Amino acid sequence: MNVVVLGSTGYSGTELIKILLRHPKVDAITCHSHSWGDKDLPAWFFEHELSMYAHKFTSRQYQSELKPDVLKATDVLFSALPHAISNTVITPLLQEHSTIGACIDLSHDYRMQDGEIAKEINGRTPIYGLCEWNRSALREARFVANPGCYATASLLALLPLLRYESPIAPVSIVALSGVSGAGRGNSTRTQYVERADTVLAYKPGTAHAHWKEIRHYCAKFAYKELDVLFTPVMVPMKRGIAAFFTLHYKSKDDVDRAVAGLESQYLAEQFVTVLQHDDTRNPLSEVSHGNYCAIRYTKENTALLVSSYIDNLVKGAAGQAIQNFNIMHGYEEHLGLITPCVA
Repeated sequence: MNVVVLGSTGYSGTELIKILLRHPKVDAITCHSHSWGDKDLPAWFFEHELSMYAHKFTSRQYQSELKPDVLKATDVLFSALPHAISNTVITPLLQEHSTIGACIDLSHDYRMQDGEIAKEINGRTPIYGLCEWNRSALREARFVANPGCYATASLLALLPLLRYESPIAPVSIVALSGVSGAGRGNSTRTQYVERADTVLAYKPGTAHAHWKEIRHYCAKFAYKELDVLFTPVMVPMKRGIAAFFTLHYKSKDDVDRAVAGLESQYLAEQFVTVLQHDDTRNPLSEVSHGNYCAIRYTKENTALLVSSYIDNLVKGAAGQAIQNFNIMHGYEEHLGLITPCVA
């Protein structure tokens, strides 16, 4: 398969390339970048990849423009461009180049299908790529909107709970994220002096885009309208998300039913694990650099305390994009994803 990666120099784009290089079904990768266009792929970053998988790169340089012959031969177009920029590039590309086999977008732009962004492009409707909850639709998809990192960690934990029992009060979510979640762009708030030895709660309540995404897909997949109090927090670590949920129920029996639903939901899943409250493993370390989600819970009378852990750059971005790629093409879901992608 021939793939093109737009925005290949960002954190998610770089992670995506590393996983694609070791994917057995990927033959050729074209790396696109506006900011690093026509510059050499950095040997200091891709040292191992350039020696092991040099034959998979169509060029040793980032491409600032994509030639028509490259797009004509593209089986899958991945976009790791920033939010609000991705749709301005993808929409005209898919309109002009109907030969592109499939598209997977990692930005927020096509997840909600609202506002002025196209809901359908050349017969392609964006399908939400929460793999464990939308497989049947993804198998037929030609255009996938990859979920957000906070939304992935939250939905994987909340959906089975909501399917089995509804909480009686707004659900509190406090989600801690590594600084890489803010992207690679130069910003004062992500500089070392600003982020070291401190934490920053930002866009709390309903201000963050993932608040809307979480509510929307709780309604779609769990058939429940959910009141959510969402507080995202940036913490001084490079990568990872740890999300903490507090749910209140009418009775202990309701708590037990919700937990039973959570435990049964993921028994057959290879990338989601439900841990007992007394499990001594460090879940954030366990999922780091892998396409995994670890969920832990504690029952406290009529309350349920749940936590969910993912790597924001893998299960929350590039890894889930590859899992979607595998599902779309009928491959085994673990292809390219079992070996940790160590940065």
